[in-house]
Amino acid sequence: ILISLVSFIDMSAYLIGKLIGKNKITSAISPNKTYEGYIGALVLTTFSFIIISSYFNFQWTSLDIILLLAFILMVFFGDFLMSLIKRIFEIKDTGSMLPGHGGVLDRLDSYFTSLPIFYLWFMF
Repeated sequence: ILISLVSFIDMSAYLIGKLIGKNKITSAISPNKTYEGYIGALVLTTFSFIIISSYFNFQWTSLDIILLLAFILMVFFGDFLMSLIKRIFEIKDTGSMLPGHGGVLDRLDSYFTSLPIFYLWFMF
């Protein structure tokens, strides 16, 4: 669930940002991230969670939505934080194992910050 959720958030932010993104968050840290991408991923992920929950008869509460929103924000923060660290140290990729993807650390950045929220969410 964790991998699917983070992947869905990352992919939807990327796709929505590419399709309708016009307002860059900050070009100095991450030139391709847009407000539209983040807001679109937030809305699309929340909507998808509600639809999939209904399909599987999962009874969600307002606490689930609050924790999902916190989770989504932490995914964004992890991605943004890694971009900032890469800019500070003036590196393009954090490794060569996944060329063109920013390295393995770039694939895991969102997990590091969102994992505590995910853990709390599934404790309830």
